[in-house]
Amino acid sequence: MADTVTNEKDLLFVSWTNRDGLGKELGEAFSEFFSYFDLGIEVFYSDKDLGSDWYHVLNDNLQRAKFGVFCITPKAVNSEWVNYELGSILNNRVQTCKSVKKRVFPIQLSNTDRINRDKTPFAHNNVKQFCADELEKLIEFLLKEYISKNKIEADIALDKHTHVNKIFKLAFGELKQKVEAILAKEKPEEMKNEGSADLSKLKTENNDLKSKIIKLQNQIKVIQTPIQTPSSVIESAPCEIIDLGFSDFLWADRNIGANSPTDYGDYFAWGETKPKDNYSWDCYKYCQDGDEHKLTKYCTNKDYGKVDDKKILDPEDDAATKNWGNGWRMPTMEEYRDLFANSDREWTKKDGVNGCEFTSKKNGNKIFFPAAGVKWDTISSGTGSSVDYWSSTLGTSVYPHCAEHLYISSDGFNIHAGYGRCGGNLVRAVRDKN
Repeated sequence: MADTVTNEKDLLFVSWTNRDGLGKELGEAFSEFFSYFDLGIEVFYSDKDLGSDWYHVLNDNLQRAKFGVFCITPKAVNSEWVNYELGSILNNRVQTCKSVKKRVFPIQLSNTDRINRDKTPFAHNNVKQFCADELEKLIEFLLKEYISKNKIEADIALDKHTHVNKIFKLAFGELKQKVEAILAKEKPEEMKNEGSADLSKLKTENNDLKSKIIKLQNQIKVIQTPIQTPSSVIESAPCEIIDLGFSDFLWADRNIGANSPTDYGDYFAWGETKPKDNYSWDCYKYCQDGDEHKLTKYCTNKDYGKVDDKKILDPEDDAATKNWGNGWRMPTMEEYRDLFANSDREWTKKDGVNGCEFTSKKNGNKIFFPAAGVKWDTISSGTGSSVDYWSSTLGTSVYPHCAEHLYISSDGFNIHAGYGRCGGNLVRAVRDKN
């Protein structure tokens, strides 16, 4: 009987991060490796800037991906994007194999043993060592999926298996040489010198002293230029109110659900007002049947559901308004851009918590955003390495299943224009001065 291979190819998504300067080359090497095998697989690897639509190109391929190969370096294991891609592939709607975790193949790539996967999603997914045995098992698995999907008879399957084995020996030899050359560039962690503990303690004490001085200076500035806010508002506010001096609104010093400025607080899906355990389309309030293309509110494109052309959250769907009341609301994206334009930014640590601190160029007042990352499905990612906060602004009219949010990572400062509405982000509240 003839080989009855289907024309439709499965997508294999190669995930990497260039935080350590190695990821892009590793991703390219693995993409080329998988392209050698005729297993009915299309390989997606983002080797260049995808332009203004890059986020949507990325997400479209994540939704199509049947398999994911993850280049896990010491920096990649905590990358918010790598973790986001892991969650997306595990939770997309592509039917693959009996165990959903068999969709993903995390591969440890480092010349050291210092990759710490604790408290990351990869702690629960079987990360493989980079070696011939593990890669051969991976190819064997993909071959079995290919044979099963296409219902290939035994004699043809045996010939296919022999052919794949021959390719593997050559292809892995080439991949091994490339990976070893790339990892040779890896910079080892700096060794601590004797006395470094004392030096670190001295630096900490100096930084604490500086912080106290700056805090006193800011208190003096506030006394000299008092905030014109009704006393009833201040008395009832569940936080301290920060005036950055360059806008017509005031900022809360902490997140919704937080007990202090460094506490993460609660995560919310966009348009929902209560935290929950699962952040996925299956349980999102404003879509039907767990389908992001069946939105029931805040939709500007008929391909994504019922069009109402709403682009800003109504008060009843605003997590700040519903939880704090009294004039509080979520910032718009324009107000986040205003914050960026009129403040200096620093990635720092407060009370042992990583985050981004904004310092007003107008009056020197400060506001801190702890880096709590995001939640997708039941998986947290980016904790300690990214700041992700909802705005009240819907995404573009082309992609209304996304909403705009503030995104800052330890690698750089930027404003992000879109994130799936069902995901869990933090919320910072603002209120008008008058």
